[in-house]
Amino acid sequence: MKIKIICIGKTGEPYLKEGIERYQKRLSHYTKLEWLELPDVSGKGITAEMQKEREAEHFFKHIKNDDVVLLMDERGQNPSSRGFAELLNKRMNASTKSLV
Repeated sequence: MKIKIICIGKTGEPYLKEGIERYQKRLSHYTKLEWLELPDVSGKGITAEMQKEREAEHFFKHIKNDDVVLLMDERGQNPSSRGFAELLNKRMNASTKSLV
């Protein structure tokens, strides 16, 4: 299974970059991993709704029809590390080709 992580905006903090690199290295032993940072979508006079729509357009350019998409949001479920590992394991066992 291939895992593609897509995020909006650059990760500027050195400790975050270091953590991302560490986990990319760890995960590379188990699966192919791609980290994709999309540029911020901003503009003067743009509403929050318009910004969401523009961000969605950018995301959809990098998602294929057969990708399984997992959206992570601060208002969503907050699984433990083990719970998240179980979710990934289920996807791998289900022969998911690409998890985004």
